[in-house]
Amino acid sequence: MFAGLFFGTAMAAHAAGTGRASVGEAALLGLALGTGFGLLLGHSFPCQNRSGAVAGRFPAGTDPDQAVRAYELLLLGRPGEDPATNETARAQAEQILASRSGAWLTVPLFLLFAAVSAGVAVRMHLDAAPAFSVSSFAVMCVLLVVAAAVSAPLNAGARRRSHEFLKAMEARDGQG
Repeated sequence: MFAGLFFGTAMAAHAAGTGRASVGEAALLGLALGTGFGLLLGHSFPCQNRSGAVAGRFPAGTDPDQAVRAYELLLLGRPGEDPATNETARAQAEQILASRSGAWLTVPLFLLFAAVSAGVAVRMHLDAAPAFSVSSFAVMCVLLVVAAAVSAPLNAGARRRSHEFLKAMEARDGQG
C-alpha cells in the first residue's frame, strides 16, 4: 500500500508541476491513483511472513519447505503422504475458505479505479495534454481491467481447490 501512496504522490506532483491540475485536483488524483495502485500491488504481489511462508497464509513457525509442499498439495486439491504437511495445507485451505474478501471486493475496486483512470485520460486528451501522460492513464486503465478479469477466476479456483482438498481430507480421515 505504501508503494501505491508513493506512486500517487509522484503522479500528483507531476500533475501539479506541469500546471495541468490545481493543487486540489492533484491531491485527489494522487490519493485515487495511490490507493488504486496500492490495492493492485497488495493483491498481485502478496508478501511473505516471517516464517517464510508462501503468500503469508501458513501458521507461524512453519518450515518453508513444508509450506511449499502444502501449497503444492492445495494446487492439486488432494492430500499427500506426510500428515504434518497435510495439516499445514488444511490450515491454509480453511483460511482461504473463511476469508470474507474476494472477487466481490476486488473486482469492483479494480473497475472503479479503471473508470477513474479512463476519465482522467479522456480529460487530459481533451485538454491537449502530452501524449505520454494520456497514454500512461490509458495503459493503467487497461491493466486494471485485466486485473479485474483475472482476479475473479483465480480466487474462484483457489476456493474450489481448497474445498476439494478438505473433502479429500475428510474422506481420508473417515477411512483411517
